Amino acid sequence: MSFESRLQLIQYLDALIKRKYKGSSAEYAIKLKVSTATFFRLLSHLRDEYGVGVRYNDIELHYEYEQEGSLYFGFVPAHIIPREKIE
Repeated sequence: MSFESRLQLIQYLDALIKRKYKGSSAEYAIKLKVSTATFFRLLSHLRDEYGVGVRYNDIELHYEYEQEGSLYFGFVPAHIIPREKIE
């Protein structure tokens, strides 16, 4: 999977999570047009590579972030976020 394809899937998954899309992992995979295994790889990527806390809410039946926030993919000039804060 190319970086751009993965990024698009992650952005779509982010939108589904923010909208509190109700569904199982299989239903999320269908919505994303990927296999269930690929869906779980995307979740692992978010957790392991980006440190995003994502969990399944068994009561409301949707995935959610463990804390409020937003994913952001792009270039940020050093004067906005100093290098020391990134490291």
